[in-house]
Amino acid sequence: MQVNNYFNLADPLLPYMMSAPADEGTFAPDNALRTPLPFVFEGDGKPLQANVPAAFKGQWPAADIANNAWILIEDHRGEEGYVNGERHKVEDFGPRPAGWSDAPPPPSEAELLRQEIYSLEGQLVQLDLQSIRPLRAIADGVNTQADMDRLASLETRAETMRAQLGPLLQQQAALGVKRLAIFSGVAI
Repeated sequence: MQVNNYFNLADPLLPYMMSAPADEGTFAPDNALRTPLPFVFEGDGKPLQANVPAAFKGQWPAADIANNAWILIEDHRGEEGYVNGERHKVEDFGPRPAGWSDAPPPPSEAELLRQEIYSLEGQLVQLDLQSIRPLRAIADGVNTQADMDRLASLETRAETMRAQLGPLLQQQAALGVKRLAIFSGVAI
């Protein structure tokens, strides 16, 4: 008894698809390599992947029609990475695309600048939020020296951050980067 090991004709690498028993006295279909059937069956009586080479991670069996044999091709389907700095998911058999990298590209100068500005603006929002309690005490006329000291400390820290932020915003404008503003802790 023999088995037809089918491959995908639509893919130029001819990857293996499945195995099925061959009908006696017939020729192999155009999309199959016919091989003797080993005496190994699954529980439902279907043959296992007969005479198809075992594939390891990153490999898949494919038909070598010229030699009526199986070969192993690269299989990176489903892997995600970067091609020339752009996110990419491998969809097909074969080697990874040219320019492939597992690591994201390093951030640009503009992205680093934007992150630094975003961080400082976020910290300023947090300082504003911390000021609410002492300001409310002052407005209600129940403030203490601790409230005044707290406000002074927060304002000193805010002045330092605003002094750091000014040159960064000028640098961002010089680079022509779109302004990222923070309102109540939300980027707009």
